[in-house]
Amino acid sequence: MDDKKIAAPPLDWVTKYPAEANRQIGLEAIYLLIVIAFCAFMLFLLYTAKDMTTLHYFLSAWVAGMLGGALYVVKWLYSSVKDGVWLEDMWIWRIFTPVTSGALGLAMVLIVYSGVFTFFEPNSVKSFEVSFVIGFLTGYVSDAAVKKMKELAETLFGTKKEDTPEGIERKK
Repeated sequence: MDDKKIAAPPLDWVTKYPAEANRQIGLEAIYLLIVIAFCAFMLFLLYTAKDMTTLHYFLSAWVAGMLGGALYVVKWLYSSVKDGVWLEDMWIWRIFTPVTSGALGLAMVLIVYSGVFTFFEPNSVKSFEVSFVIGFLTGYVSDAAVKKMKELAETLFGTKKEDTPEGIERKK
């Protein structure tokens, strides 16, 4: 971290954001802390379960993906506020990223479990640790994971650009 970038002039401690923005930033921070606490609690319960089933491993991937997504958003939130580039309109991304990251973490574990990736042993996901790592990493880099999954789908199914939302012109 570049200390010169975050150093403010002496006695310049007053926020640059209006009270309404500070309130929303605070609410989003509280929401993200609740998501992180929920994920930690659920992962503890899953890790300490006596009889782990395949469903437990899949749920672990979902929760780990949520945790990864929430941590990514927290990092983005405090960096954007610090750098003065926080945008109110990004609230929906900040709220839904942990949820979509959880779904992507589960999807990646299911893809591995299906045997599509030959460099993974399908039954390797029947381990809390492996399901956690795949789910967490996929959730943390969910934006990049979506792009890679899109590339994979286009390769497998031959999707054309005009068939996707990016290829459809918006009506004004």
